[in-house]
Amino acid sequence: MNGNIKASGPWQNPRANGALALSDITVSPNLNASAAQQGPLNGNVAIDGTYKDHHAEIDLAVPDNNIALSLKGAWSNNHWIGEISDTTLKLANMQWTLSSPFSLDIGTAPVTAKIGKHCWTSRRDGELCVSNVNYQESKANWDISASSLPVGLWANELAPTMVSSPSKATLSIKTKGSYSQQDPIDATFTASMSKAPWQLGETRPLTLTINSIETTGKIKQGQLASTSLISSQDIGDATLTLNTRPFDEQIPLDGKLVMEGLNVAPFKPLSPAIRTLTGLLNGNITLSGYVDDPSLNGELTVSNGAIDIQDTPVTLADWNQKVVLNDQTASLDGTFVLGGGKGTLKGELDWSSTPSATFNLKGNGFEIRQPDIRLKVSPILTLPRRKKRSM
Repeated sequence: MNGNIKASGPWQNPRANGALALSDITVSPNLNASAAQQGPLNGNVAIDGTYKDHHAEIDLAVPDNNIALSLKGAWSNNHWIGEISDTTLKLANMQWTLSSPFSLDIGTAPVTAKIGKHCWTSRRDGELCVSNVNYQESKANWDISASSLPVGLWANELAPTMVSSPSKATLSIKTKGSYSQQDPIDATFTASMSKAPWQLGETRPLTLTINSIETTGKIKQGQLASTSLISSQDIGDATLTLNTRPFDEQIPLDGKLVMEGLNVAPFKPLSPAIRTLTGLLNGNITLSGYVDDPSLNGELTVSNGAIDIQDTPVTLADWNQKVVLNDQTASLDGTFVLGGGKGTLKGELDWSSTPSATFNLKGNGFEIRQPDIRLKVSPILTLPRRKKRSM
């Protein structure tokens, strides 16, 4: 750390002028593990003015994060009242620029805070606006919204091997609420993502169009109620409604998951060895119990399932399977064609305190292909298994 700061004037309203240069400042993990993980701190701080009228220029950076801002303000009657301007933020791969200056009022006795209305711009016309953020009488309130956030670009930059090309999808968010010790969170929120194609994978990229992702919800007295929907013209639709208490030590479940026409066929280009891939998944499942001990009721079905992979000895076709869920058990009943022969698959699964699984496979004339060899088998297999759940 290098710097030169001069102070002068009366004790009640001293003047300070100078600058500090920070170079590779690190924090010991023993002092603050979180700060130590941020890496070395570099930057500059310049200050000028008196206790009652001052301004500062701050430019600080750690690896992957940076903040540059100007502030001016004054201390009076246990309050710092000022203005923040000329601010840019870089948080991981997100970049924000302050659209216009905003006011800031911080009180020390009692502790209060009020942030004036302002907006931040991001890349590709993204915008985040603060309509209200304040803290008084031990209660925080907020009203924040965002629109056209470049979520597709961010995803590509954060996980380029998974999202191999920037999607034009954008994200909009709105949340309004309050927080206090008496009512930990009382808030509403909405989020939605625009229609856009997504390119997944690098070696053999797969493009899927997501028509929309929408979430709405509210939380009060620790109780969360939300509804989420994902819709895709390529892979189908799914809706999840959920009521839970996410801050409890054991998180309860109360909700429903509906899947309509989830289609695996669009994933065929993932491998050149896949010659056939079809199948539709539908389901209507009620959720209860706890996250670590769920109970499920309802039905799942697989229809018109088929897979043919180059150089494998068998092909699967015309697979139709029903799974009936009852509390912590599942009953399987299905038919298929394997290597040209018809077969059935039945079974029972139990994920209660004494997990078990039983499968019964029957077939007639399954053809198994190997170089220079053709085999036909008609198996009757029963596979029971029971295992005590480990504590």
